[in-house]
Amino acid sequence: MKTPFATHKLRESEFFLHHLEKAANERAAGNEPQETLRFYLSAFLSAAKSVIEIVKWERHGRLYREWEAALPAKDRNLLRFIGYQRDAEVHRRGARLEPRRINLIQYLYPSVRALRFTEVMGDKIEYGPTGIGKLPKWIKVTRHGVEHRFKIDGHWLRMVAACRRCFFLLRHLLQSIEYAPSEPRSTSRGPKRSK
Repeated sequence: MKTPFATHKLRESEFFLHHLEKAANERAAGNEPQETLRFYLSAFLSAAKSVIEIVKWERHGRLYREWEAALPAKDRNLLRFIGYQRDAEVHRRGARLEPRRINLIQYLYPSVRALRFTEVMGDKIEYGPTGIGKLPKWIKVTRHGVEHRFKIDGHWLRMVAACRRCFFLLRHLLQSIEYAPSEPRSTSRGPKRSK
């Protein structure tokens, strides 16, 4: 069975997930304002919840309920949580994100390729032992950043990981509907009218 509108919303959620992941990486490195991340999160949450709503609107509610019931409790709770966060984002003060400070560590190898100055900028820099041409064998660059998390059922989950899991679940939902056997349509159009 086809789900053209839900498939469109799934592609939309994938588009915003890609931008959300990119913004989260930039935000973690301290290069992206939090507002940009929030914009992409809001768009992803709306598109993701729309997939389920459209599936129900396209008269696949029974298939959705059966699919959801077969999910592990952890995945069912994640989908409900994402729906709740979408409602909070649209109708209240926004999704509940918990920022956490993290250290991003990157090892650079100057003997392998030339480095740009911006690559060697960081909050803490360590140089390895001298190698070829008096260059250090490696340079360890540590940058302080921020990672956003959701608290789901008492457990912390990275926001991007939760959204990515939600996307994969929704994609599985549409695939299961697409490959479900068609239900015969009723030929009756209700009770006959008397003349």
